[in-house]
Amino acid sequence: MATMNAKWKVVGLLTLLIMACGGGPTGDRTAATHSSTSISTATAASPPVATATLSDVECPTSFGVPSTPSKPPSQVAAKVPSSLAGQLAAYADRAGIFTVVGPKGWHCAASYGANGAGGLSVVPPGTATPTFGEMPQPYIADGRQAITAYESSACRGCLYQLICPLLIDQADAATQGPCPHARPRQEQVSYPSANTAAFEDPPGVAGDGAPSGGAYPANGLISHHPPSSSPGAETGLEETCTLPADDHELCAAVLYDFAQRYA
Repeated sequence: MATMNAKWKVVGLLTLLIMACGGGPTGDRTAATHSSTSISTATAASPPVATATLSDVECPTSFGVPSTPSKPPSQVAAKVPSSLAGQLAAYADRAGIFTVVGPKGWHCAASYGANGAGGLSVVPPGTATPTFGEMPQPYIADGRQAITAYESSACRGCLYQLICPLLIDQADAATQGPCPHARPRQEQVSYPSANTAAFEDPPGVAGDGAPSGGAYPANGLISHHPPSSSPGAETGLEETCTLPADDHELCAAVLYDFAQRYA
């Protein structure tokens, strides 16, 4: 993929995520267990972000239980830098769960299990779209480029495994036991808000990124939506953008839009 606008090269991923999540850190969900290393911050003003109309690609979607799929709109509004809008498209599943921004001309697939957990994967031309069992997984080395989005739905075990070890839900920790994963020491983590973690897995490090551990850095965002008036509203969400280092600014745009929609 061609290198993006040069002015984006000095813009840190964390700066855009803090903007998207509504300010600086308001709490540290993991201070008792993990130390945090900040992802690089900006050394210049962030590029202007505007609402752009992007073409919307419909992703083939499989379901674990009989479902009536929805048809995504042909166009969607997205908050992206004006300089990148012409290079981006939106990708939406037929479950009506995720719409994600990614490079124009890629393709996608989505899958959701009987418990509602699942996600969407966007991959480059020439790469096969993964089935449910082939979806990139955290903590497993995977050399693919991809943009993935996951949600745990109301599955308690799925929620806990998705958000730990970066976000520890104490209520679930008491019943689920120790987190099955340990964060690699090379993984960089910052907290734009009390319920949101931003991470970067460097090349060769298989961490929270899905995919991660290959030749490309994996940048991502994990968010925990605690229950409000409805316990069924609690869920965990994650997006990972795994692209060559020269496209770091593109991942910032992808994750910024995701944070605006879901974090």
